Amino acid sequence: MLRARGTAPRLDKVMGLVGYLPPARTIEFILTYFSSESQGKRRIVAHKIFCLYYNRKNMDKKRVFSGSHARGKSLFDWKNLRRVLVCIDAANLENSVKDLGWWVDYRRLWTVFKRNTRLVEIRHYCVRFGNKRHDSFLTFLKKVGIKLITKPLKIIKEEDILKGDIRKANFDVEIATDALELADSYDTLILFSGDSDFEYLLKFLKSKKGRSVVVVSTKHHVSRELISSCDFYLDLKKLKKFLKREGK
Repeated sequence: MLRARGTAPRLDKVMGLVGYLPPARTIEFILTYFSSESQGKRRIVAHKIFCLYYNRKNMDKKRVFSGSHARGKSLFDWKNLRRVLVCIDAANLENSVKDLGWWVDYRRLWTVFKRNTRLVEIRHYCVRFGNKRHDSFLTFLKKVGIKLITKPLKIIKEEDILKGDIRKANFDVEIATDALELADSYDTLILFSGDSDFEYLLKFLKSKKGRSVVVVSTKHHVSRELISSCDFYLDLKKLKKFLKREGK
């Protein structure tokens, strides 16, 4: 981390951070850096550069694609994804969009990936509740073209009645197993989840399988470990206009 004390940081390190800044601020800081004769002024300028870089990086992490409103040149490009496998952790996705105040239109979701990528498959991991309404929803997903991976909700009885029963239906193992088993069929995994348990899977896919990973989630539902482990982090808010379900 650049600090206000000590010797002025090397110019190459400063320039490496400048690349994250808007063009106008980049020119301003470069000129200020070069025109500063004293070490003190250069330290101050370098520190400002770091602060702006840090705030910008935390705002959109890895300069992901954000539609036509992207600031600066984005590294995320649909065309660069090549063959794409989409894995949706349904519980994580639905809780995320619920907090954002909208719901996913899965037909639109399938269309977005089908039109913009070399889509291998969309896999939807969710609990099967066994009621008519939910079965109808699952049938709809299958008709759209989405592969379903389901299992019943597991209820663990607690001895202490006051604590209530524990309801459990995690799909961590299923998603990880499928992502590894199908690794030869795709180049990029797009994971709709923010669960930190997937950190090891992402690192393995990148280092051992040479696969790229895009994580799609939103604030308060995605772990720092997952953001730092993926190639690109895409906030669900940036996909709202593409995925939002209209009406009820």
